[in-house]
Amino acid sequence: MMNKIAIFIPEFPGQTHTFFWNEAKALKKLGRELVIFSTQKPEKNTQVHAWSKDALKETNFLFSWTIPTILSLIRDVLFFNKKQFIQLLRLASKYKTHSIFKKLKHYTLTLFCIRLILKIKKKNITHIHVHSYSNCLTMTHLIHHLEGVSYSVTLHNQLDDIAPEQIKKFESARFIVTITEELKYLLLKQLPSLSPNRVIVAPMGIDTQLFKRKKALTVEKFTKKIRLVSCGRLNPGKGFSSLIDVVACLSKEDIPVQLTIIGGGGSALERKHEWVLRKKIKSLGLSKQIQLLGSVPNEKLVRYLENASIFILLSHQEGLGMAIVEAMSMQLPVIGSDRGGIKKLVVDSVTGYRVSPTKIQESTKAIKTLINNPKKAIEMGKKGREKIESRYSYKKSAKILNTTLSQKEGLA
Repeated sequence: MMNKIAIFIPEFPGQTHTFFWNEAKALKKLGRELVIFSTQKPEKNTQVHAWSKDALKETNFLFSWTIPTILSLIRDVLFFNKKQFIQLLRLASKYKTHSIFKKLKHYTLTLFCIRLILKIKKKNITHIHVHSYSNCLTMTHLIHHLEGVSYSVTLHNQLDDIAPEQIKKFESARFIVTITEELKYLLLKQLPSLSPNRVIVAPMGIDTQLFKRKKALTVEKFTKKIRLVSCGRLNPGKGFSSLIDVVACLSKEDIPVQLTIIGGGGSALERKHEWVLRKKIKSLGLSKQIQLLGSVPNEKLVRYLENASIFILLSHQEGLGMAIVEAMSMQLPVIGSDRGGIKKLVVDSVTGYRVSPTKIQESTKAIKTLINNPKKAIEMGKKGREKIESRYSYKKSAKILNTTLSQKEGLA
């Protein structure tokens, strides 16, 4: 009999969370009992997918800014075992930080730990799997040391994005899943105390039947109006500002390109960056050539990819690059930055081109090369689809996670 687990995801279901939902569904089909938890609901403008409503119904949220929720949280804290609460506060105080804000945040998280403890006890949950390196991981780490509940973590981000004190919390995990071999190597290098057999590689996957062309990519896509598509959250690290510069350079050479940037974001940083991008587009006189579309459902994203000529993403750092996985599945030639997981994903001159995200001329050259060699571009797209079909299905990653959970059950 398989033990019941919790899947813990921050601000679920967001625009980039399709993999988490698909993975949860696949785990259930494999017979795994699970309950989804999240910190709080994301911004409404990121709840765009067809499955978002179902996910909201199934997810147990720890907090919301409503009077009933706040009163309920106060009640949970007041009636919680006082000795355990003091112990929880002591555990939080042991986290080393010179920031008063971080210290206060750790103490605040103990309140939500209490709510999560009560919920997992009520639902007879024996293990927590975390898709986060931030607050969700901190809370799970605290609960593990207070209650002895085992946990595991999926590492999606490059280690440079993660504070050292958070990386240390991986040491207590029963096992860690990394989405690339490179991340596994870097994690083991940074945490030599970890045994290699506690780190499992399972690439994030997509629904390759959804992300599948209805019509073949044709030469005409590269001879008339060239449609570039990029996709991601609107934060500075995605390189959209550089991509605008690329379009400006191509326009000066009278190359007819249209760029659609798909993606939004609910954070203050992302809203500010969207304003910066719109201002830049207007100042360069590119309002008719560049469109910031915001978050869209996957079904609409598929249509934009179907109509595109080339996919381009100039991220400064990526764990893997799910937007590129989706574009390759749609048989598009891809131009991606030579950073993080993209280096393994995009095979240079085979499925597309790798470029420096800060060297504008490299990107413009790659685009012109694809335009001037449409048959090669089409072949690159086909090779990309073959690679995604063979490795990047969410069903495969769910199977790896489920097998690992079964193997680790009952182990200290």
